[in-house]
Amino acid sequence: MHQSQFREKESHEEEAVLAVDFLPDEDENSARNCDDSEACHADIGFMFDSENDTLMRSFSFSPNTMSGEESGMTINVQVQSIDDDPGAVQSGHYLWPAAPALAQHLVDMFGCSSAKEDAERSLVKESVHNVLELGAGCGLASLVAMQIFPDLRQVILTDHDPGTLSLSEENYDATCEQLEETGAEIATKLPLLSFERLGWGEKDDIADILSLITYPDDKSESC
Repeated sequence: MHQSQFREKESHEEEAVLAVDFLPDEDENSARNCDDSEACHADIGFMFDSENDTLMRSFSFSPNTMSGEESGMTINVQVQSIDDDPGAVQSGHYLWPAAPALAQHLVDMFGCSSAKEDAERSLVKESVHNVLELGAGCGLASLVAMQIFPDLRQVILTDHDPGTLSLSEENYDATCEQLEETGAEIATKLPLLSFERLGWGEKDDIADILSLITYPDDKSESC
């Protein structure tokens, strides 16, 4: 029987309500988006989502193991999101069920102690230098990945909604603060993170993202 190592703690946190101007800026990007009524409705929905109360959750992930076995590493992440089920709402301000499932899968695959990892899996783990997350939402998967891969140099979190990107950046700061407070060794070895807008099918956005990707031969410094 497998023993699950996933744990979650919760604490409520409310955000101040802000006045929002729904009139689009007079620029090419706004004109392009407002030609598409669905895009306009989505943008307005994102604005409302950013005003909702949020919940700060403490996640702890360890590999699922057979009973009595050592679990390997433990990954701790702080994530703030709207305290509700997203349902059919397409918004990254909510924590979608797939996010902790993907995070747990990453830990199960690559979070075991080196003695338990087979040679092939260990080679894959050490060869990961870049992570690009599409539709990152609250950023949970990336915040787990940045603590797993030893040679990771760069993590790029992307989303269509600027408010969601701000939320994921706040979650990154909260996670780093937690790691520093607990004296975690990984806190001094975290890769470079960036938070970038990426609209589906937007060629300019795609080009901007690709221009940011670094490679092992680059001399860029990790943060």
